[in-house]
Amino acid sequence: MLIKLILANLNFAVNVAGALIFFATGWLHFDSWQVNQKKRSLLLRSVGMFFLSLVFLLKATLVDNTSLLLAGQIVKIMGLSLVLISFYIDPILNPPAKAVLALPLALAHSFTPLAAVLFLIIAIVILRRTTEGYEKQARPLFWSFLFLSFAEVLEISFSGASITQIVSFSQLLTPFGLTFNVLLAIELVGLIILGAWTWGYLRFRSGPQLFILFVTSSLFIFIITASTFTYLLFRNFQITTLDHLRKDVNTLGYALDEVKAKSLANTKLISIDEQIKTALADEDLETLNRLSSNYMLSQNTSFLNITDKDGRVIVRAEDEESTGDSLRENPAVRKALAGENAATVAVKQEVVAPFVEIQTASPIFDTENTVQGVVVAGERIDNAFVDRVKAITNLDVSIYAGNTRAATTFLAPDGKSRLVGTLETNEEILETVLTQEETFVGSVEVLHQPFYAAYAPLKDVDDNAIGMLFVGNLQTGLIQTLETSIQLTFTISAVLMLASLIPAYFISKYVDEHQSA
Repeated sequence: MLIKLILANLNFAVNVAGALIFFATGWLHFDSWQVNQKKRSLLLRSVGMFFLSLVFLLKATLVDNTSLLLAGQIVKIMGLSLVLISFYIDPILNPPAKAVLALPLALAHSFTPLAAVLFLIIAIVILRRTTEGYEKQARPLFWSFLFLSFAEVLEISFSGASITQIVSFSQLLTPFGLTFNVLLAIELVGLIILGAWTWGYLRFRSGPQLFILFVTSSLFIFIITASTFTYLLFRNFQITTLDHLRKDVNTLGYALDEVKAKSLANTKLISIDEQIKTALADEDLETLNRLSSNYMLSQNTSFLNITDKDGRVIVRAEDEESTGDSLRENPAVRKALAGENAATVAVKQEVVAPFVEIQTASPIFDTENTVQGVVVAGERIDNAFVDRVKAITNLDVSIYAGNTRAATTFLAPDGKSRLVGTLETNEEILETVLTQEETFVGSVEVLHQPFYAAYAPLKDVDDNAIGMLFVGNLQTGLIQTLETSIQLTFTISAVLMLASLIPAYFISKYVDEHQSA
């Protein structure tokens, strides 16, 4: 994202420079016309250059408004047309062939190709003047307009990005992609050539020179200010976003703690039920099965087990036939057998993917306050859980068993199935979260998409990291919000640049008059 911000500021600077250079070129021709007002071609050319200057200033704002973009294209065509006409009304050249005039008219239905053709025709006309008309000093203008015509041709290719089905080609033509950067470089070369040619004449004219210097100073200040502000805006935006994500991943942990607390309250309630105690003491398995099944249904738990004092399962409400196994090694059961209430998270394996489960255990005491068994219950953390969190936070959420997604809001390309069972392979994240057991916050790629994300360790009752918690925000949506602010900054800067022309003109005029006196 930082690269995109740098390119956005570079685009702003290049287009502002283009606006300045075309304005200076227009002012040079306007100043020459004031000396010889009979040459209408100079006036037309200056107005055309001013129009092109306005177009570059509009491009600098990055405004993505259809009406403004259309207006900008119309102004560009008008400016280029005036420049072209100004060359042809000069007596040095004969009127152009009809075929040459017909070429831009045939492309009038599409402004961008028309602009490219007009740039190219102007370049050819200037080349002709430098040979037949012996205006050798205008040769740099030919190269400038030739490069600008190439840039316009590349700009045509951007319209293909939205209609092509080839992903690699579409990425090549995206804004701030390779084609965009090549376009910007070619445009910059053309502008530098034009700027050098214009300055070669302005340096001999004190009045226009002072005016352009004042304007250049103002524009330079605006460029530095806008670029600095957008960078600070980006940094503040990034820091705030990551700070919020750090808090959000902690909130996800609190949500799991609430599930633990609820499940533990349920096991405590069962463990003090006198009917459960009596049936356990009498080894009345039928009553224990009935009571535990009722509790599992009423409390909506994923499972409910009752063990004896040695941790052997004697009742399994979800599967009455599957008993006799020992849960003594379960960390929550181990604490319950020692007389403590305990809650933990555990990873269970399935054929397709592992899943994460909340497990709580409460001791069942006899009349002598001796542990005679344990109630073990819990709840599976499934996709419904992460969906509820996303509905509240508007963030993507995943629960990991180790480095494998056990529950997630991410959907497969079919838009229906979940991407459970997929792995997190970022070594930095795995090292930070699972090995060092610390929270990771940063800009990462998740499932081939750019995210701002936070990962926190998921720990069991013994404080061992057995998985990860993830919350993330797709950068695309956040970038659009940031781009709106940057666009506003560039637009305000462009307006202020226009406003600065008035005081710059009067100051330069005042200095020139007093210098002449």
